[in-house]
Amino acid sequence: MSWKAVGILTALLGFVSMTASLSAHHSRAMFDVNQLVSVEGVVTKVEWRNPHMWVTLASLILHATSPNGRRSSWAWK
Repeated sequence: MSWKAVGILTALLGFVSMTASLSAHHSRAMFDVNQLVSVEGVVTKVEWRNPHMWVTLASLILHATSPNGRRSSWAWK
């Protein structure tokens, strides 16, 4: 096997091993991925942080079951 092929296979193995750890970084265990929630409102703050961006929304109409029916602020990245 040539050195070029060894280098390509080593790089490929490195990229494949990195994707496994990157997908483990974002767990969905705390979320119900089968429930759709829609929120309408005004974006009040956008924060560009490393490694993620945060968006804060002042909710005007919340299309989800809310026990108290009050306005709320939502933040997500």
